[in-house]
Amino acid sequence: MRQNRPRALLALSLSGNEDHVIRYAISLCERSDMDLELCHILPNTTPYVYESAYFPESLYPVKDPMIRQARAEDKMNEIMARFNSDCIVARTIRRGWFEDELVDLVDHHQASLIIVGRENDYRSIVKRMTSGLVSLVKTAHVPVLMVPRGLRQALSVESKIIVADSLTPMTSYSMSAAFNFVNHIPDSTVYHVHVCDELGNDLELIPPKQFEMVFAALSEGRDQEDLHGMIHHYVRMKMSERCPARDQYGNLGIHYEPVILFGRTAEEIPKFEAKVDADLLVVGYHQKSFLSGLLRGRQLPFQDQMKFPVPVLVMPRLSEQDASQFSLAA
Repeated sequence: MRQNRPRALLALSLSGNEDHVIRYAISLCERSDMDLELCHILPNTTPYVYESAYFPESLYPVKDPMIRQARAEDKMNEIMARFNSDCIVARTIRRGWFEDELVDLVDHHQASLIIVGRENDYRSIVKRMTSGLVSLVKTAHVPVLMVPRGLRQALSVESKIIVADSLTPMTSYSMSAAFNFVNHIPDSTVYHVHVCDELGNDLELIPPKQFEMVFAALSEGRDQEDLHGMIHHYVRMKMSERCPARDQYGNLGIHYEPVILFGRTAEEIPKFEAKVDADLLVVGYHQKSFLSGLLRGRQLPFQDQMKFPVPVLVMPRLSEQDASQFSLAA
């Protein structure tokens, strides 16, 4: 293990159905030159039933915390032996609340990323992990990568990454950190995607001096295609400002492609993802849309992110100082 390498925390439920999550986490860490720490959080509340090979002989809660601790350690050791990768540097088992302990681990190790699995079933252990995800995404001050269940492949050699950008001021620093993240995944194609879901929603992107011209066009009832063209021009200018390092992508083996779509975000992003067969979706955190579960501020609602067939990286809300300090670089 090299000193000062960025670290990712992989939170495991030890349900026996997480090989796909581990493979993806290892491939991402190897591509971006990160260390990976495996961690498992044992609950400090009423014991629950593990319905998997984790406790094959038990149909009832295991009440002895020492037994649960020992079996968790055995399972973690088995995983480390089976997935023999140089990027895996440590394993940690803690007791407490899932999201609280992970955030504390982030602070303790100065971690740059949290990786968790998105489970689709609701057995007791999985239900705890899933409910903790919502709170984790709201409280973590580092990106949270959610890997869907049933993912059949690791991060491909020539990765296709979608960065869904609302272009709103409140996500400016989050998107700066997002591009800093993808800068460390070489040989990839980055689709910088903005969805114009309503013409009025993007008028704020137009410089004041040009706004009168656009307002006149709206008043005259000009053809919809003409208006789309005008909005398209200013949206592209704003997208260029959000990704200042795009001119250097060629040297990094990264292909940058801005994409502007018209429609509803919750419909257009999934369609575009299916079209390009992406490996990763990056979105910015927007508190109101996550809490309400509705489409607000042109963001993708949390429940829609949970259904995505590809891993979703949720960038936290960051201040300018936090964004400037965020980096995967050693």
